[in-house]
Amino acid sequence: MRWRLAGIAILVAVLLAYLVRPVILAEMRWRDIQRRGVLRIGIDPGRQPFSYYTAQGWQGSDAELAKALGQRLNLSIQSDPVGYDAMADALQIGRTDIGLSALVADPTRTEDLAYTHSYFDAGPRLLTGQSIAGFEDLANQRVAVMLGSDADRLLRFWMRRVPGLQAVTFNSDAAGVAALESQQVNAALVDVLALPKDAETHWHVLSPQPRPFVIAVRRDSTRLLQELNRALDETEKR
Repeated sequence: MRWRLAGIAILVAVLLAYLVRPVILAEMRWRDIQRRGVLRIGIDPGRQPFSYYTAQGWQGSDAELAKALGQRLNLSIQSDPVGYDAMADALQIGRTDIGLSALVADPTRTEDLAYTHSYFDAGPRLLTGQSIAGFEDLANQRVAVMLGSDADRLLRFWMRRVPGLQAVTFNSDAAGVAALESQQVNAALVDVLALPKDAETHWHVLSPQPRPFVIAVRRDSTRLLQELNRALDETEKR
């Protein structure tokens, strides 16, 4: 009986060690960053307008987000240029702590990486004067789109599935929006960066194909991930 109890105790101890070890390692990684006082960020400087370099250093909306996160986490920011395809490797070898450069979560790397919740949806926007759920409600209607754009390819995809859905092509997103304003078309599909500031005041705005940007960390940096998500939540509430 004693040997059986001893065996159970050993098994429980091993199981607890297996469960607790990742938590301890994640906490140690976070404390190392705090002691260093610097958050090392892998960036791809060719991701304009989100991430790029000028004579003044790292610029773009991701750079602004990094500054806000640094303030929330009480850490200085250090950018490290890394190619988009090498971002995961830089995290794995410990060269960087996070990857922040218009990243989209890669479902094939979830054994190595973990991702924050989305901080920006880079997918195109569909503007209409009517309340709709999606392209399915645009049968026999005309949609303005910039010729050759990602939005154009998305619209062509739906034209093969929605009866009578028509594309009216323009040389710019702005021209497509103008066509919607003058009621030449029923809707406009535009790049999110071309979205008029007052778009939601005038039209119903949908994101028919979300493209969420996220921040990447090592899979075993769960405490850092928690802190980043907290900081993102606080930043979004400002």
